[in-house]
Amino acid sequence: MENADYKALAYVGGRRCLDFVATCRKRYSQPVELLADAGSLLTWLREAGFETRQNADVTCSAEDLQEAIRLREAIYRLVRASTEGQAFAQEDADVVNAFARLPNLAPQLTAESECMGDLQNPCKLGWAADAFVPAALSTIARDAVTLLSSPLIARVKSCANPKCSMLFLDDSQGLRRKWCSMSRCGNLSKLATYRSRQ
Repeated sequence: MENADYKALAYVGGRRCLDFVATCRKRYSQPVELLADAGSLLTWLREAGFETRQNADVTCSAEDLQEAIRLREAIYRLVRASTEGQAFAQEDADVVNAFARLPNLAPQLTAESECMGDLQNPCKLGWAADAFVPAALSTIARDAVTLLSSPLIARVKSCANPKCSMLFLDDSQGLRRKWCSMSRCGNLSKLATYRSRQ
């Protein structure tokens, strides 16, 4: 499995759990692992919005990384099974449920004094937890539980690019979205169609 820089990933899934699943790219061809090490996981969590000044000294162990990948793969298999109308594996549900039962992140307003009372410069959302990485994974697992147990799961699709494995929540008018991102796979498809007509 090839490794890649986390910055290559856009957050286009429409749900935090789907964006987390997308940290393994090109599952159908040459998988690209974006969570190559513990630092990559922390960076992804920050980029996904789990950031506060309190997180500056947060650490991530090799075990945290293994657990994150275990959760990610369980969510992936559950979502794929649901979108394909298949029964899901109870082991995968057990993994997601176990993470969802952990204490999750508590939303916090930042303590930046310049944001207080200024409507043009609102306070930022931050997160607090005693064990940051497990709590962040719990928050992601709870998002997966909510998605998988709601009618929204019927609107989750796979990108129409056969080389892409990204899953996304289609919130387009008429539910016609085909691509994980028009700027990525959509434009590649348009270019391929254009070239085939030349």
